[in-house]
Amino acid sequence: MSKEVEPTFRVQVLKEAAQLITVDRAATHGSAFDNFTLIAQYWSSHVNARHGTAIDLKANDVCDMMELLKLGRRNSKPGNIENASDGCGYGALSYEMHQVLLQMKEAGN
Repeated sequence: MSKEVEPTFRVQVLKEAAQLITVDRAATHGSAFDNFTLIAQYWSSHVNARHGTAIDLKANDVCDMMELLKLGRRNSKPGNIENASDGCGYGALSYEMHQVLLQMKEAGN
């Protein structure tokens, strides 16, 4: 008896993540970079005001923290596929946001 789960579960999680981050969320929220940058500004302002700090969160930080949120939810309720697919989606988006930020830095923005 194999301990491997059918790869179709992996594929299902990843397909759902791809659908969410390329179609569903984009249609609802617009540009991922613009949206995550705005959230990063809000979160930075909140944390700085609350704790007297001077952090400057970026779009990829938002993705990383949302991925951690999904990890917490996945650990609380492991049978919910949405938490797994959302976590994968935020991981992919974090990489994308990091790449955009690097390109902007290289371009002098």
